[in-house]
Amino acid sequence: TLYNKNNSSIVIEIFIPNDNKILLTIMNTEALGTSPRMTFIKHKS
Repeated sequence: TLYNKNNSSIVIEIFIPNDNKILLTIMNTEALGTSPRMTFIKHKS
């Protein structure tokens, strides 16, 4: 879990369920509503 040094209300969670997928969740603890969520999937070349 990462915190923004200048804005402690922004929290970034990084979750790696396996080698091919990384889930990023960006949360603003002061704002209500949905948090943007990004999923990175590594493609096998």
